[in-house]
Amino acid sequence: MLENARCIVDLGFRDLGYTIVTADCGWSSVNRTATDQITWNPDLFPSGFPAMEEYFHNLGLKFGVYSGGGIWECDTQNGATHLQASRGHELIDAQTFAEWGADALKYDYCWATGIFVNYTPMPNTSLPYITMADALNQVQRSIIFFICEWGVGWNVGGWASQLGDSWRISNDIQDNWASIWRIANEAVPYVEHTGVGKYADLDMLIVGLKALNDIEVKFHFGFWAINKSHHWNTNEYKHHSEFFFRTPV
Repeated sequence: MLENARCIVDLGFRDLGYTIVTADCGWSSVNRTATDQITWNPDLFPSGFPAMEEYFHNLGLKFGVYSGGGIWECDTQNGATHLQASRGHELIDAQTFAEWGADALKYDYCWATGIFVNYTPMPNTSLPYITMADALNQVQRSIIFFICEWGVGWNVGGWASQLGDSWRISNDIQDNWASIWRIANEAVPYVEHTGVGKYADLDMLIVGLKALNDIEVKFHFGFWAINKSHHWNTNEYKHHSEFFFRTPV
């Protein structure tokens, strides 16, 4: 995570607007603390999240955290053990994230319905996000809210644009052109809901994975930028680090 953050600065991406670095799913511990706070896996993050926050901020970057509206994160440890998420602990987790100096929260949908991943369209997926948005509004820190419910709920753009700064519009991107073209078309209906500070999230860039030819890469990068949906993941150990780019329209 520290190396990735340093590279973002050294390669000039911070100055182009890539400023939020986030440990994605897989970072949390199996258990909460004695005071019921969510905490990091000490084997993966021996220095702890406050130390990582300080490092990022000293580089002029923003510190992002990840959780979800289910009891557990999307990821598991060793393929079996569930890692803590925020359902039923929204306020205490929002307070914890604020105490750590978090600038952004990516909030996933895994386990929110009691099922690990379910892309089946549903009438209403907003409740977990209403609850966490309310919790974030109660803490003494401004935290950007990234809604990640994959576009499965009805009228996601309508309600998510009122709660968060961005929202996913589709299930996960795949390493092929067909996936990019599918997501590009799925983005069209969300235009009416986007604006300054509220953007449709088309999922990560797959630039650099040699899955696309040069023309496809240019379309992919350009279309994501035009839609103000610009982030990529670097897989590292059992978690991802995410770099988010947001520019006002």
